Amino acid sequence: EEIYTVDGVQALKDSRRINREWDYGEYNSHAVWIDAPKSANDKNNDRRHVKEVKIIIDEITKFLKFTKREPINEEKEAWNIAVLSFYKPQETLLREALRKLCDQPNTISKFSKGGTEILLYTVDKFQGMEADIVFLSMVRGSSVGFMDNINRLNVALTRAKYQRVIVGDKNFFSKQNSSQELKRLAENE
Repeated sequence: EEIYTVDGVQALKDSRRINREWDYGEYNSHAVWIDAPKSANDKNNDRRHVKEVKIIIDEITKFLKFTKREPINEEKEAWNIAVLSFYKPQETLLREALRKLCDQPNTISKFSKGGTEILLYTVDKFQGMEADIVFLSMVRGSSVGFMDNINRLNVALTRAKYQRVIVGDKNFFSKQNSSQELKRLAENE
């Protein structure tokens, strides 16, 4: 609705016909925001957010337990997860954590754990792709940087087939005035 509505008319109409139901009951909605307030230490580098990395790894671990209990249906080969960030320094932190989680010390962007594929990319690189569940690391805590670009935001928000999990400093995004789209996103999720 936020991106594809022009003059009160929603341009993307087919999305309601796509079956988005699934049995993962960890979240109360298909689009959630997990608050990760940025500490003063993290604010020194606004392109890295250590707490978000920990939260995302914890959430992936929970999802991996679900995938062990719930095998994939006959239409798909494997569950897949995407971990996205707007910034390379955050992608680097996430890569280090995923390497440990998956015990794949040399992997760059395509991880695997228990038959589940985990993709790690910047938002810009993930354009045109999708995943069952997407974890979006918002990173920022003192300015929105280039995140206010509507095309980039569109890619970030529309890559999930079933579940989108935003992890970031919700208070910062709901109070900033550089991007009304980011402000509404933080206020409504």
